[in-house]
Amino acid sequence: MTTRKLTVLFTPLNGWAHINASHGLAEELKRRGHRVVFAVDKAFKGKLLPFGFEECIHGLKVDGDWPQVVKKIVQCFKEEPIVIVEKFLVITMTKMFADNKEREAQYKEIIEKVKPDLIVTDNYVNMPTITNCGIPWVWLYAAAVPFALNDDDRIPPPWAGLPLHDRKDWAKFRERRQKLYYNLHKQINEYTVEKGAPKLVEGRLHPLSPYLNIYFWPKEFEYSELQPMSDNWVRVESFIRTTNDTFDIPAQLQAHRPAD
Repeated sequence: MTTRKLTVLFTPLNGWAHINASHGLAEELKRRGHRVVFAVDKAFKGKLLPFGFEECIHGLKVDGDWPQVVKKIVQCFKEEPIVIVEKFLVITMTKMFADNKEREAQYKEIIEKVKPDLIVTDNYVNMPTITNCGIPWVWLYAAAVPFALNDDDRIPPPWAGLPLHDRKDWAKFRERRQKLYYNLHKQINEYTVEKGAPKLVEGRLHPLSPYLNIYFWPKEFEYSELQPMSDNWVRVESFIRTTNDTFDIPAQLQAHRPAD
């Protein structure tokens, strides 16, 4: 166990799934004696303090309208996969990009205040203030690993729902998806370069970390086609965190619970 105590800044997306994943990793770092700070939206203010973490709060001038966005596009999940990409992914990633740009200056102030030795970020859209700040950073990817790898031609394209061992439709889906992503990628890439960061790989909305990338993926579902992955990729089975919540098995399920 290292004797050097680090300051680690977590910058998760503004959703419980991402915050909880970061919490699981942060708890282990805190147990080892490191200082852990979370940069979280004002909607989550105070939620992480009971666990011994510090908080730095950021937010939009006008609260985000994510519930309204999701309500408008939820019906697209009944459509074919490429329609989901068009009506869900492109729209949500475009909004994330707009939100990130508005928060960029706030993140810069937080980084200057906290002075972290390491930043752990969980985001789908690049934020140059983090990835190009000169501080080592980890990309914590809490969603399915095919999305993180973008278009690795060893596995089916993400969101396609295509089989692993039948490649005939892979290229067609990738081509259609890249066309849908073209304008969004162009905007994010131009913004990235404008901020002095290296341009993004074609089709990628967030860069891979040259330091470390962590993905959450059960071993049973691991793609053998991707092995071995490079040394700066690490898989974890799950992000386990302490919680004050309790869960009682409903009575109707208790009645049918098998005997030990």
